[in-house]
This record gives sequence, C-alpha cells and structure tokens, in this order.
Amino acid sequence: MDTGFYVGPLGLLLPLPDVSSAVEVATDRIGSSSRSLMGRQWRDTLGYQRTWTWKWLDLLPSQLPYVEALSTGMVPGPLRLIDPRRANRLPEQVASGGSRSRSPDGFAVTSGGLTYRNLRSVEPDPATLGPRALLRGCIEWGRSAGGDGLLYPVTPDGEPWQVPVLPEQPLELSCWVAGKAGLTVGIVWDEYDEDGNASSHSSDADGDEVELQSGAWQQLVVNVLPSDLSAGLVPMLMTPPGAPSGVVLTTAWQVAALDAEEPPVGLWSGRVPVEQAAGWRIGGGAPFVVADPIASTYVRYGFHDAGLVLVET
Repeated sequence: MDTGFYVGPLGLLLPLPDVSSAVEVATDRIGSSSRSLMGRQWRDTLGYQRTWTWKWLDLLPSQLPYVEALSTGMVPGPLRLIDPRRANRLPEQVASGGSRSRSPDGFAVTSGGLTYRNLRSVEPDPATLGPRALLRGCIEWGRSAGGDGLLYPVTPDGEPWQVPVLPEQPLELSCWVAGKAGLTVGIVWDEYDEDGNASSHSSDADGDEVELQSGAWQQLVVNVLPSDLSAGLVPMLMTPPGAPSGVVLTTAWQVAALDAEEPPVGLWSGRVPVEQAAGWRIGGGAPFVVADPIASTYVRYGFHDAGLVLVET
C-alpha cells in the first residue's frame, strides 16, 4: 500500500518527503450561526475547508527543492493533493450522491435532468444499500428517451471533475444504483492526458453493467489500469444509446486505489454489515489546494528543518 502524499498538477504529481510524526489536518466550517429570541439556535453551513500541515526534521538537500518550489508558487497549478488516508478521491458532494449539500450540484448529464432525493423518500429498500447509515440521499436522474445518456461529476465551472491518477496504480470505480426496472446502466470513464485530450473507455468485465431493479439497490464495480499517458480520469454512469426514458437513482460513488487500506473490523455498528459498508469512504481524497510556506531552519550544514501548509480551495 502506498502511504505517500502526492502534490502537483495533473500528470506531474510528486511525493512529499516522508514524515516521522503525524501530519496535522484541520477542518474549518464555513458558515454562520444565529439564535432566535426563544433561544433556539440555527447553523448555516456553506461548506468545509481543510488545511494540511507538514513539519520535516533534517531534510536532505535532495528533498528540499520541491518543498520550497511549492511554498514559493513555482510549481504550476492548479495543484492537486492525493491524501492516502482518504481512499475515495472524489469530492464528498459527488461521493455521497449529493448528501453533502442536499442538492445535485457537482453532477451533470448529457440527457435529461437531475434532482436530489432523500433516501427515505425513494422506492428502493434502504436495507439493500450497503453504506446506508453513512448517507442522507441520492441523485435522481430523469433520463430522456434516445441518444447517449451519461451522468458524470463536474467542477463548479462545469468542467469534468478529473480524478488524479498515478503511474501504474490500478483504480476501482464503483457506485450504487437503482431505478426503473428493465433499464440497463453501466460504468464507463474518460482518461485525460496532460494537455486535456480525452479518450473514452469501457470494460467488458462482469459487474460493470446491471439491469436496474425498482425495489433494490445494486453496486456497480469496475477495475481500471489507466494508460501511461493518463493524468486524470472521469468516471461516468451510462445508459445505452437509444434506451427508453426512465429514472435512475445513484449514490455512494467511489474512485479508490486498489491497494487502499480497509478499516478495522468493528468500526461499524451491528446494524451495518462490515462486508457491505466497509468498502465505501466519504470522499475528499484528491482536493484542489494552494500552498503556504512556514519557517525553515538550517540545523547544520547539509540538513534543513522545513514545513509546508496546503489549504483546500
């Protein structure tokens, strides 16, 4: 299992020096709080922002240049961070099927429309959804008849949200689906090179396509080995060309390295079977970041104490 933190632009991510002590990760809530005359309190949350802080002792001259280049803004952006402690590289809003903001923000479709739905208000039996205890809702895709149908994650600017990939590292793409009985859905993906050129891919393996059931959730899983030229990957949920109109429900999206560490048995309550829930993480493993420097020290000739702060954007 690769436990290193990688930082850089897509296609040029490099590992940070290893640390003997813990990496500090702080999470700040963005929003406000208010209180009524009767004493009731409300909290409006617009989002969360994380900050990672590293402090290295006795860095060698060969380890220092990249840290300094990041700190001084010399490394071209936008910068991405791969956090090995958060296996799911999709943003939390996409990974949770819209549960983060209770909206379909972060998703786009080539055909039809999108709605956010609470899991309690949809037909499929929630007991058939593995990570149900961790999720509030799902995305409802009202697919139009005919044509190609694709559902995929996007940035706030509407561009496809690319998951950073590392050379020779296989990935697992997965999501949970339900919907109109008889409608077929599958996982496909686009791979992007450093110049932003895309190529489309699909798999013939078992599990990458299922026929939906209106009363039960099913999981789609595909294993992918990106090409040597790939810098980013965009997972997509697809309905076949010419498919009839219908409703597709989806949640619990994930893109994770195949060697990602599983949580210890016993993490989940007795109501959530480990074999069902343990495979999904809440996301946030590959955010956009900016770098801030912190003080460095010349301990003795040839060695440096240095630090780096990365702030989620």
